[in-house]
Amino acid sequence: MALMLTTAFGVYRLYHAFGVFHYAALLTLVTLLAGMVPVLTKKPTSQWLAWHYYGMYWSIMELYVGLVAEVLSHRPHLSFLTVASWSVALVFVPGGAVFWWYRRQWQARLLRA
Repeated sequence: MALMLTTAFGVYRLYHAFGVFHYAALLTLVTLLAGMVPVLTKKPTSQWLAWHYYGMYWSIMELYVGLVAEVLSHRPHLSFLTVASWSVALVFVPGGAVFWWYRRQWQARLLRA
């Protein structure tokens, strides 16, 4: 994952500048760090496992969005906006709904662990 994020910042062929994929890589970096830092520091003391779980949850959601976008980008006649919109709609919307629906149950279980 670290290698992928590092190489993502070296790609400038599409926009010849800092583009939308660089922002996506930054978002992925933030969620990955949100999931890893609590494991490495064990802080916040009482909730580090929950923070780890939430960070990893959203990090994997971003990977799935990227997968769906890659698959859809090979379909002819789909614009970038269409691919991005469908990728988010197919992954983030249901993933966010599942997260919102179960977050209190998960947090209760994680705080007991």
